[in-house]
Amino acid sequence: MLRRTDVKCRCGGDEFLIILIDTLVAGAQQAAESLRRKVAALPFIVDGKTLAVTASVGIAEAGPAENGATGLIGRADHALYQAKREGRNRCRVAMTPTEAAINLSGL
Repeated sequence: MLRRTDVKCRCGGDEFLIILIDTLVAGAQQAAESLRRKVAALPFIVDGKTLAVTASVGIAEAGPAENGATGLIGRADHALYQAKREGRNRCRVAMTPTEAAINLSGL
């Protein structure tokens, strides 16, 4: 369901990173939600028992002044853990760098 131009990789354990080139946050949300539903619909059978599988997703859009992947991935990771804290099996969008800076400054 992903495009050839999308970058897909495993970040560790059970975490994956997908970079959607030239995609606005609304399109990323749509892709993430579709992927999340497809994962939940997959049968996962262990020792003859079908188990439920869920996916929690963190989404971040690169800011215009973002000069590296570290901040972008960090914001996506933060949104992922927010989705997990809220009960898992959901997608959450990270704050933009500007929103994060305002949030940290207490304004």
